[in-house]
Amino acid sequence: MVGLTSPAPEQTKIKRHTVSDTDGTREGGLVFPIVFILGFVAAAIAHPDALTSFWVWFALLMMSVAVAVGVQKTVARLYGHEDEDDT
Repeated sequence: MVGLTSPAPEQTKIKRHTVSDTDGTREGGLVFPIVFILGFVAAAIAHPDALTSFWVWFALLMMSVAVAVGVQKTVARLYGHEDEDDT
C-alpha cells in the first residue's frame, strides 16, 4: 500500500459571512416587509389604480430596500459592529 497517502487538506477558498447579532441584518430584514406593506397601503389609498403601474411597484421596492439598508447600517453603527477585513 505504498503511495496511498492523501494530500494535506487545503484551506477552503470560500469565505462565509459571519453571522452576528450586532450587524443589523435582523432589524433590516424586519423593516423591509413593514415598509413595503405600509407603502402598498398608502399607494392603494392615494389612488386605487396605482398598484397597476410598474413604476409604483418599482418605487415601493426601492423605497423598502433603501430604508432596510439604512436601518441595518444605523443599527450596526449603534452596536459598534466592525466588519472583518477580507485581506
